[in-house]
Amino acid sequence: MSFSRLVLLALVFTSTEILSEFIVNVKTQAGNVIKQSIKEDVADSSIMLEYKDWDLTKVTQVKKQETIRTSEDRLADIVKTANLSVRFSTAHLLSNHIQRLCSRAGDFIFTTNEDLLKAAKDSGKNYETMVSSTKPLNTIRLPVCAHTSHSSVPCACGYRFAIDWYPCSLKYCKDVVDNKPYKCGIKTCGLSRQYQFPVPKKSMCWFDNTNM
Repeated sequence: MSFSRLVLLALVFTSTEILSEFIVNVKTQAGNVIKQSIKEDVADSSIMLEYKDWDLTKVTQVKKQETIRTSEDRLADIVKTANLSVRFSTAHLLSNHIQRLCSRAGDFIFTTNEDLLKAAKDSGKNYETMVSSTKPLNTIRLPVCAHTSHSSVPCACGYRFAIDWYPCSLKYCKDVVDNKPYKCGIKTCGLSRQYQFPVPKKSMCWFDNTNM
């Protein structure tokens, strides 16, 4: 199953039981759609993942929050360099959320053509309309801010974020008797993304964490 295909149905918080629940529809590799529930019990410090498969088999996993976890599969790190600047006045053509969430950024909002193409495909919006809200950038010749000693020259600033553990797919094991595969848990993954974008001078890139 692909967690990029999750569709949020409900996010419920109940103050009496101190329980939060996240319910999603998940499309499996076989093409079946199952309803999956992820519940957190604050009082018990546990997380429970539960779903019924297409054959009505009920699968439940309980995880204790205090356990230190390491992802089973570390996905390749991806570095993206912004090549588009978003015009704040028409940013609603890309998303209704940008002007609300990025009001303090003004015209210092960046993206990549690759991400814009994907956003157009996922949202069903017209790509030409979306790209009309942007203007091209050229960051190829800019020095990397973290590697330059000149504080007043334009440079490419970087920011890295990582998700070190998240459930990414079903885990399959093989039966020792007939060697047939069966579902035996949830596979966990880790990933990181690094974005580079231009700034007028190095002093505006104080949050660069790419060397950490």
